[in-house]
Amino acid sequence: MRREFGNGWKELKTMLIFGRFLGMFVEAGLIWCSVRDGHPERIETNWIGAVAIGMIPAVFVGITAVFSIRVENGWIESVLFRRWVLKRGRAAELTRMEIGASNPATFHFADGMAIRVIAASPKILGEMRQYIQGLQPRVKNGTANTPMSQAFTKPVLGSGWRM
Repeated sequence: MRREFGNGWKELKTMLIFGRFLGMFVEAGLIWCSVRDGHPERIETNWIGAVAIGMIPAVFVGITAVFSIRVENGWIESVLFRRWVLKRGRAAELTRMEIGASNPATFHFADGMAIRVIAASPKILGEMRQYIQGLQPRVKNGTANTPMSQAFTKPVLGSGWRM
């Protein structure tokens, strides 16, 4: 069974639409300020700033859409452009998943390898956690010392989900 987690085209499209409206409001404000101050010649150059401001949300979501996490056949993989595998670890060897407020979420494996999830929303991280917990019956031959059902307990002082 294969499942991918991360931002995709839907989120990017949403941010492009949001950015377009944001840019329109910024442009309207810049036009109003230029006319109010008596400098209507600045109206022609203000649209460049409005377009740039409108693209900021889409650029950030676009960066996060490049990287995703794939869970497939008992493996947790960091994937580039939903095609090329960057890092790969067995779900059975997962020792903990840290979810910090300012740090990227990190999967830690028994062999010391770590996979970082860049700029994922709490909703995506919660879905990932629940999905990986649901794999527990299918990942019985792993090397982890404790069952996967105990892999994600309550956060310990904001340091993440631990085994």
